[in-house]
Amino acid sequence: MNMKSAKIIELELKNYKIFNELKINLDQCNVFVGPNSSGKSSIVEFLIFFREFIGQFSGKANSYYDNADFR
Repeated sequence: MNMKSAKIIELELKNYKIFNELKINLDQCNVFVGPNSSGKSSIVEFLIFFREFIGQFSGKANSYYDNADFR
């Protein structure tokens, strides 16, 4: 599989941070809106973690993440 053409179309989290169970469909561009402490940052942090995890197998395990980038 060509990793450049892969994309996440659905995200399902169970027992991750504040989420007992979360299932969302993702599109080309996504905006997470909600009150403070509703889990927006947790979703983004998971997606960054997943990207870095996959990057370890494709030889692209560089971390460009800074917590200040999206807060």
